[in-house]
Amino acid sequence: MSELTTAQRSKIRRLSQPKELTPDEEGGELNIVPFLDIIMNILIFVLATVAVTFTAIIDTTPAWSPVVAALAALRPGGRLVINAITKDTRDQSALLRLDYSTHLWKERTIQSVANVTRLDVREFLGAVGAWWPAIRATVSAMPLAAANDALVQLRNGAARGALALEIAS
Repeated sequence: MSELTTAQRSKIRRLSQPKELTPDEEGGELNIVPFLDIIMNILIFVLATVAVTFTAIIDTTPAWSPVVAALAALRPGGRLVINAITKDTRDQSALLRLDYSTHLWKERTIQSVANVTRLDVREFLGAVGAWWPAIRATVSAMPLAAANDALVQLRNGAARGALALEIAS
């Protein structure tokens, strides 16, 4: 196998750099994983501490517990919108807590959607930040060599906020 030339290495480095999209290019799918912890914590905190009901709730989490909590917080005729490619099976038993009169009665609806975009998330977080300015994202950086450790932390719920991998140049 031949060694890469300087020009080839330079081209690979240039092409592998993340491209900052303009707002009109932001129609593609978004990997929502970095935002899940923030959104899930906001949802659970609001639903657990505020005696208020909602007309609509958007769930972007990979878990089932927020779905059950959201259904209980919907007004009659309210809609729960779930944007998730998949849901984790580890807390799927939370669905067994569904009670018809508490979670579904009075025309509450559940709708699934796909393809939340980067722009959608930015607008959502901007609206939440304007409503509740104390919300701040927590991001921890780890070296690329610790990627497996980062995945284990995320899977086990040991990470607080989002984890970012640093790629050395």
